[in-house]
Amino acid sequence: MTRQEIIDFCLTFPNTYEDYPFDKVKDENACTVMRHKLNKKTFALIQRHGDELYLNLKCNPAEADFLRSIFKSVIPGYHMNKRHWNSVIIGGDVPVDELKRMVENSYNLIKPKVKKEMKLIVNKNKCPQNHKCPSIAVCPKGAISQKDIYSLPEVDNEKCVLCGKCMQFCPKGAFEKI
Repeated sequence: MTRQEIIDFCLTFPNTYEDYPFDKVKDENACTVMRHKLNKKTFALIQRHGDELYLNLKCNPAEADFLRSIFKSVIPGYHMNKRHWNSVIIGGDVPVDELKRMVENSYNLIKPKVKKEMKLIVNKNKCPQNHKCPSIAVCPKGAISQKDIYSLPEVDNEKCVLCGKCMQFCPKGAFEKI
């Protein structure tokens, strides 16, 4: 693969961009850093070292050692943490499909983790719905409302910061995080 083919392949992953933090001129000799847009973490670093093109990729330590043992052109990460990064000398003995798998693995290691979104609900079996909800007054973001004193309180989960004050204040324990 050429330098541009590596860059183009890296850009096929969601929310990625190329960066040149170490060079003023973007050319064949520049150090190209491929990053994730949301967390700005690096997953590939493309640089010339002498006459050779190096591709630094993040890797879990066990796989890093394994890849170094089977490919002569995979070495400990040049100018990187040797435990978590490998350098692949482009044009060596790593097949293109394997190189692409290694790039994808590196990307997957640095991409932001998707957290299960937590939200707050009102358990209608616990709420008597016969009074003005006292938790409305303690919500710091105004995320709890009630149409009238005989209705179930509603939570606007866009405003709610899950501070838990409503849960502590509700005498019936009707507020629950799910």
